[in-house]
Amino acid sequence: MKKLLLSIFALTLFVGIAVAEEKCSLCGMKVDEGKRQYFVITTKDGKRQKACNEGCASMFMENVKKDLKSIEAVDYNTGSLIDANKAFYVKGSDVKPVMGGASVVSFTKKEDAEKFQKEHGGRVLSAAELFKTAGHQH
Repeated sequence: MKKLLLSIFALTLFVGIAVAEEKCSLCGMKVDEGKRQYFVITTKDGKRQKACNEGCASMFMENVKKDLKSIEAVDYNTGSLIDANKAFYVKGSDVKPVMGGASVVSFTKKEDAEKFQKEHGGRVLSAAELFKTAGHQH
């Protein structure tokens, strides 16, 4: 009986973790927090939603622009959320992208982006440059 209860508990825990998996609010793709290439969009009502890459983030922001409160990116070095509009990005480095297309990693400081770019390639972009050229790359 004890083994049965433990098995049921383990299965319930596993199912709970699987259900809690975060998905992109636009395309439904799994958001892999370990890759540090996702965005968090917050609307004026306080609802926070994740976008799997800059293409989905750009399209999602366009869809909610009247209700957009903030957008955050993940600092590649620290894993902390930062203001995506003040961040610097390296697009097209040797870091594996979330999906097809070029990888995009974010940094709080331009110097960090430039240092990363020298080691891993790609192009350093401001937020305005990144979101202007962002396309949905699924």
